[in-house]
Amino acid sequence: FAAGLAFTLLACSIETPGTPLFFAVEKNAAAATISTSERMFTRDLRACFAALAGRVKRRLVYCADDPGARELSAGRPRAVSYGIESDADWRAERLVESAEAVAFDVLRRGEELGRVRLPVPGKHNVLNALAACAATEEWQVDFASLRRGLEGFQPAGRRFERVVATEEILVISDYAHHPSEI
Repeated sequence: FAAGLAFTLLACSIETPGTPLFFAVEKNAAAATISTSERMFTRDLRACFAALAGRVKRRLVYCADDPGARELSAGRPRAVSYGIESDADWRAERLVESAEAVAFDVLRRGEELGRVRLPVPGKHNVLNALAACAATEEWQVDFASLRRGLEGFQPAGRRFERVVATEEILVISDYAHHPSEI
């Protein structure tokens, strides 16, 4: 987000058991994913997200592809959706994935805005990019600026890091963030 904009809270599901959730919502919020399929999802977590959504004063951004997020967010005043599989306000179409990147067309309420190439692979990164686009709607950020920001994204160190790249082999290191995922 550009400097000088109002306070914005981005919230997403938590993967660590027993981690308390505390929210401070002032003007804007984005609920990236509220997944009912995750083993950690509980009624308490659902209640936290419902309380968060109910306190948003300006813009609520949610993933329309996720049934839990859609259930808690759709129909709320000033809610904006994003997704790949759904009929969302912000959509990605014509995805082309490679080992190191993903390209897609961005549509806002059916209007094609242009093509973006993220320097990281995966549909989850497309969803993150769409969430960012939807969150900027409040400030009417032009698509050229959105594209520049998304295409200039640099992942955290050791995320999709190219270790070896020759004509015969490509090795990408992507660290796991939880011992059970190593």
